[in-house]
Amino acid sequence: MSAWRSAALLCVPLFSTLGTAHAQSDALGWLRKIQDATRNLSYSGTFVYQHGGRSETSRITRLAAADTERLEVLDGMPRELVRTRDTVRCYLPESKVVKVERRTPDRSFPALLPERLNALAQHYDISLGETRRVGGFECQAVVLTPKDNLRYGYRLYADTASGMLVRAVTVDAAGNQIEQFMFTQLSIGRVTPEIPASTRWWSSRAAWANRSRSGRWCTPTASPRSRCSSSRCRRAASRRAPGSRASAPSISILARSPITW
Repeated sequence: MSAWRSAALLCVPLFSTLGTAHAQSDALGWLRKIQDATRNLSYSGTFVYQHGGRSETSRITRLAAADTERLEVLDGMPRELVRTRDTVRCYLPESKVVKVERRTPDRSFPALLPERLNALAQHYDISLGETRRVGGFECQAVVLTPKDNLRYGYRLYADTASGMLVRAVTVDAAGNQIEQFMFTQLSIGRVTPEIPASTRWWSSRAAWANRSRSGRWCTPTASPRSRCSSSRCRRAASRRAPGSRASAPSISILARSPITW
């Protein structure tokens, strides 16, 4: 009897390890589902970005077949961004200026996940959380808990039917919310293309003629005060990746907290 008991006790750690690996595999499967949805689905909706006592509301429309995205900020100074396969155009209605950049592989909500999902497991414990309704969608939570103190944690809420990311929360080591993105209205599937208002008499500034040492594209005739101003279409102020903790996030037209490894 004691031999059987000893053998059973030896199997407990093995079963525990297998169970943990299976759970992480399921969670990674959900991350792949989220990644596929944000890449391959067309959608339109309104989302809110919150950090501390500040918030910003934006409207987004994505046509997956054309790999085209339109983002319009609904608060504060009017500004609109249109991304195609090759270019990014930032429309500033008040100054009647269109700023043009080459498209880079920057990640923004809801497409926050990196290309190499398996690499996340090196730095995060990935698990499935609760199932709850968010913005009218039944969602599955995926929890990313950092294995060190160099990164923030995340709670991602994905529509169980489509895999679309509906809510993303960044948390500190104590589990306190730092920032959040959440769709307040979202339509998945049929999307009607929306064309920006006529810009016939607007000034167009190509932002790829020169490149600064910081890596931002600058207009060749920009004054020192307005230098690299096209980058402000992407961010209101420079900000480090979530793992650095050195600076607080800033609200921008592409307010984002891409998940890093």
